[in-house]
Amino acid sequence: MFAGRPHAVAALVVSCLLAVAGCTAVPAPAPVTRLQITTLQIICGGRVQPGVPFCRTPTSASRAVEVGNRGQVVASGTTDSRGKLLVEVPAGTWVVTVPGAMVYEDCDRPTVTAVQGVTTQVTQTCILNVP
Repeated sequence: MFAGRPHAVAALVVSCLLAVAGCTAVPAPAPVTRLQITTLQIICGGRVQPGVPFCRTPTSASRAVEVGNRGQVVASGTTDSRGKLLVEVPAGTWVVTVPGAMVYEDCDRPTVTAVQGVTTQVTQTCILNVP
């Protein structure tokens, strides 16, 4: 039936291969895992004024942060003026830290569990101890 028509046979084979290749399943990309980090700053101390609390109300602060565990940093960045930073991380348990915090800054180190495909909120707070 196809004798003498090698080009037609080749075109048919190529068409069949392309059709099969187009039907192969492409795995869906893994869902993205994120942390929404909020950084707060509390100022304590300074000149004592009547009616003013020793520690002020927490405010948003822009600062460098790292996300990691036991020396392995998996994400880092600087929060914006509203104290917000969105980072992608592998699923797992991580600690949010402030690299290079000064001795007068008492920064907590919140531990957060990042769940695959979920954006998890975490707040990191630094207390600035003003003399």
